[in-house]
Amino acid sequence: MKKTVTLIELILAIALMGVVILGVTSFDMGSRQFLQSSERKTQVLNEAAFIMDSIAKDALLAVGDKNNNAITRTKNDFPPDIHADVVRINQDTDQDGIVDRIITYKKRTQNSEIIKMIDNDPAQQTVISNRGYSFEVGAVVPGRNTVQIAMRLRFDPATNMDPFNNPEVRLQSSIEVPGWSLN
Repeated sequence: MKKTVTLIELILAIALMGVVILGVTSFDMGSRQFLQSSERKTQVLNEAAFIMDSIAKDALLAVGDKNNNAITRTKNDFPPDIHADVVRINQDTDQDGIVDRIITYKKRTQNSEIIKMIDNDPAQQTVISNRGYSFEVGAVVPGRNTVQIAMRLRFDPATNMDPFNNPEVRLQSSIEVPGWSLN
């Protein structure tokens, strides 16, 4: 007796093989999408953490008194392209109790840049992120020398948030200035 493969068995084998290949392909595509999403979120989170660390390090050198606050927060006091909260840190770099320079952090709304500027000099301006969606400086905590900084960064701030293709990171921190007054 001759053993042969019937047409139905061949079609069934091809269909089962197709299901297996389809399953492997969809698993691979899902893994790649998850990896891309994780990489994008990690990039945005790293930028947000860098900004917070930078502000916190600058605040450690802050100096002030009851007449000249160590950290001030303002809104809309810069050129028209800046419409977000601004934080200014009066620094004493040589620890003699006198303000040596002023560090300013602000967000430009037109192009989503968060910038750091030294002594309000555009030549000493650094873009520390171009992923800024919001940057807010909160009120001073009563009885403590802390100020709240909150920011939202997106992989692409010009488009809507999408957890897979355009993740958003929200980061909030209390920045403490040891022993100096704030407003």
